[in-house]
This record gives sequence, C-alpha cells and structure tokens, in this order.
Amino acid sequence: MRRKDKEIASHDEISEILLSNNMCRLAYSDRNVPYITVMSYGYSDNCLFFHCAKEGRKLDIIAENNNVCFEITDSIKQISAEKACDFSVSFRTLIGYGKIEQITGVMEKKQALDILMRHHSPEKNWEYSDKMVDAVNILVLKIDSITGKKNRISL
Repeated sequence: MRRKDKEIASHDEISEILLSNNMCRLAYSDRNVPYITVMSYGYSDNCLFFHCAKEGRKLDIIAENNNVCFEITDSIKQISAEKACDFSVSFRTLIGYGKIEQITGVMEKKQALDILMRHHSPEKNWEYSDKMVDAVNILVLKIDSITGKKNRISL
C-alpha cells in the first residue's frame, strides 16, 4: 500500500468492518471482461457467504473462473472545504481476494444460511424447510488475502 499512514493493519479492525457491514461488491472476470455484483453477505471463519438464484451470469462466470475480488466500504462521509480541491471523504474500506464456490450439501447450506441470518438478524433463530434450502443457491468465498484503508476516521 502506497500510503502506509492510511493502512488498516489491525486484524481486529478488519474483522469489525467485516462483521458490522452488510453489502459487498464482488468482481469477477468474464473472459477478461470485468463484471461486478452487489450482494448481502454473512461472515465467519475468514469466509464470506452469499445466497443467490440457482442460475445466472455470475454462476456461469464462476464455473469458468472462480477467482474473485471483493470490496466492502463503510463510514462514508463527505468532508466539505472552502476550496474545491480540498474536499475529501472519510471512510474505511477493505479489498480482498479469494476463490468462490457453491455449497451443495443440505446440512452445509443450512449452516451457511445460519451464518447469513445471524449476520443480519442475530437475535433470532431461523428454521429452513428442505424445500427452501433446495430453492436457494449458496456461495462461499474463502478469503486468501485482504487489505484495509481508512481516511479521517474517528470512531
């Protein structure tokens, strides 16, 4: 990272960002053409979990190339200034890389759904019928590397 003074080096802060946010941008390579989706996620054990339809462009791309890049940003606030070029933005952002794959086993899908639901609604225990589990596709992104950057954050 060029600006070491803006680097998020703390594993605890990176984990806090992963656990406190809900939306993730996923970047895929479709035969050297970039493709991005925005998805809600759950985080556990250095993995991001997603649910999606059982067919579509991202699944076609993953079948050919399951290497992805992801981005999560929070604490975004514009900082105004008297001069145009002095404007800035306060933020924390993570960028990571990994491999994404489908989870197919019923029990594994239910465990992934638990992670997703706890991430978004930790106060409730959810139940999933076999029909519901069969109707949804679950993806897991195993994080290989992750970096963080922040600017003018005072938490």
